[in-house]
Amino acid sequence: MIALTKDEAIRVAREQDTFAALAYLSRQADPIAAAKLFSETMLHLYWQEKDLPLALAFGRAGAQFALTAAETNEAVASDLRSSAKALTYNLASFTWRGWDEPGIEIGAADMLMGLDAAKANLRLALELKKGDLPLSRAHWMLGAQQLAAKQLAAARDSFAAAERYATVANTPAEALLAQGFAIVVRVVAADKASADRQTATDELERCKQRLRQLPDGDAFCGQFDSALKVFAASESSG
Repeated sequence: MIALTKDEAIRVAREQDTFAALAYLSRQADPIAAAKLFSETMLHLYWQEKDLPLALAFGRAGAQFALTAAETNEAVASDLRSSAKALTYNLASFTWRGWDEPGIEIGAADMLMGLDAAKANLRLALELKKGDLPLSRAHWMLGAQQLAAKQLAAARDSFAAAERYATVANTPAEALLAQGFAIVVRVVAADKASADRQTATDELERCKQRLRQLPDGDAFCGQFDSALKVFAASESSG
C-alpha cells in the first residue's frame, strides 16, 4: 500500500472522489495516527489551499472516525476523543464568518455545521474534563457561532460563561476577550443610530483599552473589529 500522507489523501480526493480519500485515511492501522492525519489534511486544505469544502469534509469525517474508533479502542479512547474535540473546534472555527478570512467563502450549510461542531466541542470538553481554559474557549466558540446564527441571547450567555471560566483559569486577556464579545452582541442587537448601540460601542472601546495592556491584546482587539465588520454591517443592512 502507498504510504498514507495528507498529500496522497488530497490527490485521491481530487483524482477520484472524496469518499475514496476518506476511506484511504480510515485504513490506517493506528487510529491515533489516522486521526492526526485527518487533522493535518484539514489544516493544510484550509490554511494553504483555502479549500473550505474539502477541508470540512476531512474534518467532519475525522471527528466521526475518532469518536467511533474510541468505542473499540479503550486504551486510547481518551486520546481519540481529544482528537475529535480538536477537530470539532476547528470545524467550528473555520466556518465562523466573523474571522472575515480572505479567500474563504462560508455558506449557510457550512454555518449550520459549524454551530453543531461548536456544540460537540463543548460537550467533549465537559465529558473529558479538560479544565477551565479549554471550557472557556469552547463556550467562546459556541457563542461566536450563535452570534453568526443570530441567536443573540444564547450568544450572550455563552460569552458570559467563557468569561467566568477564563477568570477562574487566571487568563485575563481571554476573560476580556469574552467580555468584549458579549458587548459585540449588544452592538449587533441595537439599532444602528440608537443610544444603546453608542453605549455598547463606548463600553467596547474601554474593554479594548484594557486588553491592549495585556499580551495578545492587540490581536484580540482585531477580532472585535472583524466581527463587527461582518455582523454589525449585516444587521444594519437588514
